[in-house]
Amino acid sequence: MENSVSEKHQASITQEELLNLIESGDIVQLLSEENMGGFNELMKYELIEVRDDKVFLTTLGKEAKLNGVKETLSKRPVKRQQANISSGLPLKNSRLYFLLSLLLLFFALLMMSYYFLES
Repeated sequence: MENSVSEKHQASITQEELLNLIESGDIVQLLSEENMGGFNELMKYELIEVRDDKVFLTTLGKEAKLNGVKETLSKRPVKRQQANISSGLPLKNSRLYFLLSLLLLFFALLMMSYYFLES
């Protein structure tokens, strides 16, 4: 698992301290430039959420505040992202598209035969 805090952000403030700042509502220190990386990490791991322009701890964030971020994240199962590849055409409409394609082909052949008969 990747480090939950980069070396640069560890020097400024820990994620546990960020969670405390969020809970206390100290927005000035929370959104300072050196803390933004840690803030983004908390968002990435779904420890905090933003609702109505306010930052809140999620249930996972509250657990991380009590038990520690690394401890909580190590117990959390890794989410696997699955690619949702669609064919572009729903199966129920594929028959309709096939019939329309045949109709278009028929008209194209009809127009070509008319063109050659007039020549």
